[in-house]
Amino acid sequence: MNRHDSYQQPETTANNANADQWQVEQGSQASQTAWASAEVQPIGIETVKQISPESVLDIAVDAIESSARERQVERQLGLISEIMDDQEASKRDKHIRLDQLVEDDEINLRNGKVLDQYLRQSMNAIDNSMLGSDYETLEKSHEIINSDKVDLSNPELARVYIDACADGRLDIGNGWQIGDLYMYCPLESKKFASSDQQTISYYLDHIRAEILKEDFDFGLLEESGIPLKQIATNKHIQDVATEMMDDAVANVVQDGNKDGTYDFNTLSGQVPVDVLNQMCSSEEGKKRVAKSIQKTGMSVQEFGEALIDDNVVGSFKKGHWINNLYWDNNRTAKCVDLMKNLGWYTAIGENDESLDQITESSGLGSNDRVTKMQSEAYKGGVLDSKTVDRMYLRECSRLYDGINSGDRYTRLERSVISPDLVPSGDNPTVNYWHEQSKRYGANIMHFCMGRILDAAKQGDNLDIAELINEEGIMRDKFFQNYPGSLLWDVCTTKQRGYDDYTLRSLELLEAHQDRASEIDGSKAMIKLLSKMRGEDGKHDAEAVRLFRKSMGSICINDPGELFDGDELTDKFYSAVFMRCYCNKDTDKFMSYIDSDWKDHYGDAGRRYLELVSTYPDEGNYEQKRQWVGEYLDAGGPVNELANGILCDAYDQLEYVPAEKMPDEWQKFRNFCRTYSYSMSRLNVVGGATKMENILIGDLTEYFDANGPTDKLIDKV
Repeated sequence: MNRHDSYQQPETTANNANADQWQVEQGSQASQTAWASAEVQPIGIETVKQISPESVLDIAVDAIESSARERQVERQLGLISEIMDDQEASKRDKHIRLDQLVEDDEINLRNGKVLDQYLRQSMNAIDNSMLGSDYETLEKSHEIINSDKVDLSNPELARVYIDACADGRLDIGNGWQIGDLYMYCPLESKKFASSDQQTISYYLDHIRAEILKEDFDFGLLEESGIPLKQIATNKHIQDVATEMMDDAVANVVQDGNKDGTYDFNTLSGQVPVDVLNQMCSSEEGKKRVAKSIQKTGMSVQEFGEALIDDNVVGSFKKGHWINNLYWDNNRTAKCVDLMKNLGWYTAIGENDESLDQITESSGLGSNDRVTKMQSEAYKGGVLDSKTVDRMYLRECSRLYDGINSGDRYTRLERSVISPDLVPSGDNPTVNYWHEQSKRYGANIMHFCMGRILDAAKQGDNLDIAELINEEGIMRDKFFQNYPGSLLWDVCTTKQRGYDDYTLRSLELLEAHQDRASEIDGSKAMIKLLSKMRGEDGKHDAEAVRLFRKSMGSICINDPGELFDGDELTDKFYSAVFMRCYCNKDTDKFMSYIDSDWKDHYGDAGRRYLELVSTYPDEGNYEQKRQWVGEYLDAGGPVNELANGILCDAYDQLEYVPAEKMPDEWQKFRNFCRTYSYSMSRLNVVGGATKMENILIGDLTEYFDANGPTDKLIDKV
């Protein structure tokens, strides 16, 4: 009897008629024998206790069943031998026939002897075709193993299975043996997951090191349901993982010494990081893994800085990840965790150069590219919260120094910090700018500092300290109305299109509306602009653009006339009325401000608005002259028209006969001729308020029969 005799288990088969008959005959004989034995009284010093009739019967039944099982096992082993002894059958045919025995329930793999022979003979009956084009035949065997016909939750059967696989040494190429295939097969169906710890340890002990090294991340083991902790505490697994770490680190350093760069994948792609991380949970395991690095003559910190820090900073210089430092899977992050567990900490941020490198975007052409890389490095564990603090503080310091340099040619390099990077929360300045970046984008600090610098360059003795404090936090005045302010940029800048930049400025102003002022009109203007939102809740960019074109400069330069606190005055409506001659789309922004705005002018005003809606577009000078002539010939209301035409360009009056113009028109035309002024050159104090801004009332306020009035002279 060999070592598998004890693995026999009760079973019945379809072909058991003879066995049943045999059981009956043997049972009768056994019964008679048992009874005869029970009647014999042994003679000696000690008296043997008599066996009860019931016990005798149990013994007899057990003997019968055991004998029947033995006969069945022998018959099944004979079926296997019969197939393997067939000299005319190919290995493939033998393999198929063995599997068919299982399928037809001719053999029972829940018996240790039968399972052992089936596995060994199945592995012997494999030819090259089954490892290539005819792999489906081999897969059939694997399906049987993964089915309920093989019970590996039974410790004895599991050991039979493991021993048979370990003996399957047929070389099938690439360093694999046939037993390796069968050894890995139950992992797919997680058959060992429910086994006891001793069985799992026995299994792990018998996986060949060569195969573990080829499956470099031990992924199949982890996916099998075997607890990672049990995998990592297995001595054989630890030995193999440590050997792999030794080899990988040595290769990294060797290659790095040749070309000066440490390839990240040489480590992350060649070691079982999960197992190594688990080993580091104990001090002994951590020392064992760290020794792999120390063997090269480098400390863990030196190795980590060369492998991670230098590659990260170098990647930001290039604008893409270098040396196989990829973040599209979690292996990179796990490898970073491994280095942290060994004692490495990121040195990025310990000098200004590295901080500038990972925040500046001027040379890379895209803010999105830099913020994406920052987010990946942060999620991967390279940039920690303390490093994020340093990034914000360094950026604030660099930009603050730039706007206070006093050099009118100062240029602030573009910079960004991704909102995904979470600081420690310990520094008020950092917390302030992180909150702004979450709301308004990664470059909000550069955006605001740049606005301050532009305002400072415009002069007017602007004190930068009024806009930002020494800690780098914006003061209330930043959100108010002054030359070069953010509000000016929104309402008057003609060089900038109404893109995301300006719309984001609106969002920033609106969010800080409580810091604006009623005195300078900033609160009223922000309130007015905030009304221009579509049904989707977003600013209507076209409406804001048309407002800027028509009313922006007027509102910025004469808020005291147009606003009463944060409410609109009659002068505001008069200015809008006057501008309608050349802004046919006035309703596109006024409908947001006041849906009944036309009612403000009465019936006569409505008729005028309808009239000027036919006024030619800007630039069609011939059509404008013709339109003016036809209007005057028809006896139109010259005072109302005058305000509109003068706001367009005085030279439209050149061709109007003097007898058709009232005195104030003629005086204004003569004034412009005498001093060679046009509308675009008639500025008042401040350098930006055009003549149209003061012609809010009737023209007679500024010109009479004698020429310019004192009011106009005072303005000019």
